[in-house]
Amino acid sequence: SDYRTVMTDVPSEWTDTRTDDRCPANFITWFQAAEFCNALSEREGFKPCYKIEGRSVEWLRNANGYRLPTEAEWEYAVRAGTKSIYFFGDDARRLGEYAWYSENSGKTVHPVGMRKPNPFGLYDLLGNVWEWCWDWDGTYNDTIQTDPAGPETGDYRVLRGGSAWDDPSYLRSAIRIRIQPEFWDEFIGFRCVRSPAASI
Repeated sequence: SDYRTVMTDVPSEWTDTRTDDRCPANFITWFQAAEFCNALSEREGFKPCYKIEGRSVEWLRNANGYRLPTEAEWEYAVRAGTKSIYFFGDDARRLGEYAWYSENSGKTVHPVGMRKPNPFGLYDLLGNVWEWCWDWDGTYNDTIQTDPAGPETGDYRVLRGGSAWDDPSYLRSAIRIRIQPEFWDEFIGFRCVRSPAASI
């Protein structure tokens, strides 16, 4: 897996549960996800996006490296221009075509890219593992905003997408949960993004 290749150590839980390195990296805290983003950036010659000092993580917004998506970016990606409950429509009976969830997963993670992609060509945005976002949890502002990044501080970080353990109601495009950033479990992973290069 990319995580095993880039990081010096992997979650000890992988010893017992990891059967295929094509599966998403799970058992990952929010902090470990941020550290991976920086390590991958350095490995590929990009400027790391995070200044990490203990439990303080600052987003260096002019950096061109890998980072966690904001919640707004994640929802834009999953919806891919749709307004339905799921990006493929409103019929939960079709969910198994696009996602690993409670009814087809055997309640374990699966290799990525095995279900159909969304209209943007992105795989596994729904199901398999919940994905950490950059944002602290907070109530949505009811004013129209462009690319918001959530509250400045908080106690919980946002996760999106649902997991292999969840029923269809937790895989809706709009669903969000919050968890303390130090927490990790089998159903938690992440996805890296990079901002497009600034035009000159």
